[in-house]
Amino acid sequence: RDYFDLYLLLTKGNMTLEQIQKNYRLKFEVNIPPEQLVKRLQAVSDAVDAPRFLGDYKWSLVEQYFLDEVKKREKKI
Repeated sequence: RDYFDLYLLLTKGNMTLEQIQKNYRLKFEVNIPPEQLVKRLQAVSDAVDAPRFLGDYKWSLVEQYFLDEVKKREKKI
């Protein structure tokens, strides 16, 4: 479910992953290294229970979104 919430923030909430990282760092005083972020985003494939969505959302699209983000970010590491 957290992936879906994050997906909505990134696609409908006009936020970037960098903004979310910055806000996370400010709130919790924790810095997430780029390598760890990529690892966490890749874990979307390990999600066992695909949530049921209200509306027209498919888990496969959410999963693919994050896997695409992983590919983009791996190139920068």
